[in-house]
Amino acid sequence: KGGDLVISNNHASDLWTIHYSAILNLNSAVRAINNGNLGTSASQAEVDQLMGQAKFLRAYNYFMLVRMFGDLPLITEDTEDPVTAKIARTPIADVYALIVSDFTEATAKLPRKWPDEQKGRPTSGAAKGLLAKAYLTMATAPLNEVSNYQKAADFAGQVIQEADYAL
Repeated sequence: KGGDLVISNNHASDLWTIHYSAILNLNSAVRAINNGNLGTSASQAEVDQLMGQAKFLRAYNYFMLVRMFGDLPLITEDTEDPVTAKIARTPIADVYALIVSDFTEATAKLPRKWPDEQKGRPTSGAAKGLLAKAYLTMATAPLNEVSNYQKAADFAGQVIQEADYAL
């Protein structure tokens, strides 16, 4: 009302819940893909694209969480019963290691472009762009790993060179 910014008292807990719900669903998808549950009708290219999409989205959710909350419970498809298990928070550097791994896998498995009827899905360029942003974030506080500035520049440069996006 009147242009005032109103943030509810449970805004942070809602974000936590939404992102972790997505992560749990994505981990189930990754587990199913790894277990070969797609059947024989799916080609290897389709399997790779599905895995790339799942890893892209999982990395994105963790990237959103780690920047907001710092150390996080790191739940992957290999985590035993994450609902009832007491999972300690994982250091920021380890969370970023998963983010980098997932975005890197996504860059290799996602196409540069989707057919018109599938637009809106993540692409290799989007994964590279977010990977550049993750490296840029890791180069600053609290990790302060300044060598990541060059990695960020390298991935951003790839996105620019591919020329799939324009301002």
